[in-house]
Amino acid sequence: MSEVIRREDTAVIFKRLDECRRHLQKGNIFSCLISFRESLKKMKVTRMIPTDEKELNKIINEFQEQLATSKTFRDVYGPVTFRDNDIDTALDFMNQLILIKEEEINQSLAETETEEEMRAKQFATLQEKLEKIKMLISIGDHALARELIGEDDEIISPLIDFYNTEGITYRRNKDSERALQEYKKALVVYQQDEGIFYNLARVHVERMEWTSAEEAIRSGLDINPEFAEGKTLLAHIQKHLSPEPIRPVDTGKTS
Repeated sequence: MSEVIRREDTAVIFKRLDECRRHLQKGNIFSCLISFRESLKKMKVTRMIPTDEKELNKIINEFQEQLATSKTFRDVYGPVTFRDNDIDTALDFMNQLILIKEEEINQSLAETETEEEMRAKQFATLQEKLEKIKMLISIGDHALARELIGEDDEIISPLIDFYNTEGITYRRNKDSERALQEYKKALVVYQQDEGIFYNLARVHVERMEWTSAEEAIRSGLDINPEFAEGKTLLAHIQKHLSPEPIRPVDTGKTS
């Protein structure tokens, strides 16, 4: 029996490619290459419908062009030419570039023990901060949690991934109540991710909570009006929100 196509797996690739673009815009080349490599890996193993595969290949080709023309990238790696629609070659090349950078990092850390200690402390501090924020969200102290989060991508990204993964797991295990809770926690962290609103709406659909489902997916479409899956889900929801014909009230009286 063939493996079931889950479009939420494809949605993860779209989201990670968005992360690649954001890293590139900020000049975070190494983070950009890591995200792009993971996108390519997932692309190779994910079964998807032809329209999604075509759209993803188009986005990957466009991103490779942006990467090749980026001044920050060229300053580090020199001029590079990518081939369109060649996932295997692009993935091999990303592995090579990342290996070069990792070797540079390892050499630098080996030469400077204090720098290694500093990085370890920074990582420990970040993990401690993430756990504190999770605790605050769990007890409902959202204001303080948001204050600690600020606009720090190093905090926002892992928290979004954590709560979204938890929500997907609970939903697959038919625990819709816990799934809703996890998606709502993700929205405490960040409210500009249409994918979270989409996942939230899907849970409401499964619970036949049509009004709540419509509110959720409309919020996602407000963020990204071109969100194709969101438009499809909204159309499905609206079919169930169509008003029933008004029936006359039976008063028990005869004319």
